Amino acid sequence: MTHDVFISYSRADAKIADDICTAFDGAGISYWIDRGGIAVGEAFHAVIVRAIKESRITVFISSVNSNMSEYTIKEIVIAFKNKKHIIPFCLDEEPFADRIEFYLCDLDQLQYYLHREFAIQKLVGDINRILGRKETSHSTPPEMSPTPAAPDTQAMQYFLKIRPNLACQVFVDGEPKTKVEADKIIKLPLNRGTFFLEFVSVENEADKYSCEYRISDMEELFSVDLLSIKKERERLEKLELERFEDNNGKYGFKDRNTGEIVIPLKYDIAWPFSEGLAGVKLNDNYGFIDKTGKEVIPLKYDFAWTFSEGLAGVELNDNCGFIDKIGKEIIPLKYDRAKHFSEGIAGVQLNGKWGFIDKTDREMIPFKYDNVWSFTEGLAGVELNGKWGFIDKTGKEITLFKYDYASSFSEGLALVQLNGKWGFIDKTDKAMIPFKYDYAYSFSEGLALVQLNGKRGFIDKTGKEIIPLKYDKINNSNAYDDVFFRGRAKVKLNNEEFYIDKQGNRIN
Repeated sequence: MTHDVFISYSRADAKIADDICTAFDGAGISYWIDRGGIAVGEAFHAVIVRAIKESRITVFISSVNSNMSEYTIKEIVIAFKNKKHIIPFCLDEEPFADRIEFYLCDLDQLQYYLHREFAIQKLVGDINRILGRKETSHSTPPEMSPTPAAPDTQAMQYFLKIRPNLACQVFVDGEPKTKVEADKIIKLPLNRGTFFLEFVSVENEADKYSCEYRISDMEELFSVDLLSIKKERERLEKLELERFEDNNGKYGFKDRNTGEIVIPLKYDIAWPFSEGLAGVKLNDNYGFIDKTGKEVIPLKYDFAWTFSEGLAGVELNDNCGFIDKIGKEIIPLKYDRAKHFSEGIAGVQLNGKWGFIDKTDREMIPFKYDNVWSFTEGLAGVELNGKWGFIDKTGKEITLFKYDYASSFSEGLALVQLNGKWGFIDKTDKAMIPFKYDYAYSFSEGLALVQLNGKRGFIDKTGKEIIPLKYDKINNSNAYDDVFFRGRAKVKLNNEEFYIDKQGNRIN
């Protein structure tokens, strides 16, 4: 016998499983659950496997109990191998067991522990949508049955009582309906049926919740917990995530301050977080994740850059363009290569030459350069006929094209190379720090890393050596290594890596 749903759960969570079964019964969703599906004399394991194979969907009731159960773990593995649609229904914040995290980490999760009032109802709606079913009516208990003289219930008007814990704007099927004050109850008139509801905080549009909701005959109270969403957003925003790499070449992210691993080691490449998102590569495809590790822009591109000023450069089939934070293509994928947006314009390459465009894809500086850097402090380093110089946003040449290489301006100075040595110039093309270093980084927080005779240290803007040149090169450095960031920099000495402050003192 086939079923719509196979329910994978721990007996310790039987109460919630019963509530889900009751909701399925009311919605006409057939299901298999192990408490009564095995006949006397049948092989237990064979019945479980057959039930999973004969069900279209597997609902995994995830909890601290089920993630320690050998049976539920095996059930998820079998469901995945048989290409079943898996819905994680999370009772708590317990991470998925290591053996099934790979199968579940990229799936949308229903978080019962955050939205107890309507999580089961949303589960029902999601399953009906997956099954391709339209809203159907089912028999109601006698005490809720309409009187014989009632008109068509589908056309009747019902009320959904809404109580958010933050002031919000309510949208129904994409249309704004009303605003609700925090902790106030309003009645929203709706016909019977299923609607897509969205609640957007008045204070910050980033704090929002959306779901499908089924309006029944019974007047219900819908408590919207936007406060928890706000707190989670604020917590994530405070995290200073930095990428790290294991010996197998896999990348993940950890909290820069505590060392806590937030996103597990799984990616082939990972860029630093920028504007809340990080570009990652897995199985030869690039996309973007947020600070929870959720894939917010599909991993489908051949290459991706970091977000800057709301846009990120992406490459697909040897063509580059720009997308926004929901993955919408803003500038067509038609360029050979691209730099990130800075000060409203971005360098792009077309037919082998570089120029600059704005966010409407309008050409701002002609395509004539061999290479370019992004604009900083009103100027950009550009290469022409093998030499580097600087231009302003009108395309006017500010310096002579005489340098072997040039970086961007930072804190009023630009790092440039002349005759094989590195130094710093100001915006009048005056050398402020002599060309004597073997290597250097741009200024950050008043100091710049420089290298001489294989040893590294830090100088100030007068060229004075502030931290002695005694450190070695860091292996596999991150974006903020080698420069000062929030008062500290990572260094290496005697094969040991650690942080120092601006006086050169070690930070434990």
